[in-house]
Amino acid sequence: MSRLPAVCHEIRLAVRPEGLPGPEHFELVRRPLPVPEAGQVLVRNRYFRVSASLRMMIAQGAEDVPGVPFPALRPGDTLAEEAIGEVVSAPEDSGLRPGELVSHFLGWREYAVLGPERCVPLPPEDLPDPGARLGHGWTAYAALTRGAIG
Repeated sequence: MSRLPAVCHEIRLAVRPEGLPGPEHFELVRRPLPVPEAGQVLVRNRYFRVSASLRMMIAQGAEDVPGVPFPALRPGDTLAEEAIGEVVSAPEDSGLRPGELVSHFLGWREYAVLGPERCVPLPPEDLPDPGARLGHGWTAYAALTRGAIG
């Protein structure tokens, strides 16, 4: 295992946009490297999903929209979305091994600490580019097969 950095980075919402979001609405924050507690996994993230739902999560009045299946983000929150990362360390009994790729929903942070039950291992023989798993092809497929054809 290579030496871990003392600090890492997160992308956080700086201010809620009124209209289209731009770089001024986000901030790159340096913070101490998170240290896993007993039973937790440390993941170094490699890929992040950019989703249309993120715009809804950061918008003015997001917490007032009924029936939204994801939480509104407030200024200071790390952007929440699916991420794919490499396991750095994991408990022996977790079934996860260093170097293994996993997906999780802790968002736009360089390193994430979470319980092993929140990690979804990605098969090594999966897609040639792991980032392809973050696409919304399944949403388009469901819309076409369940919504448009009826």
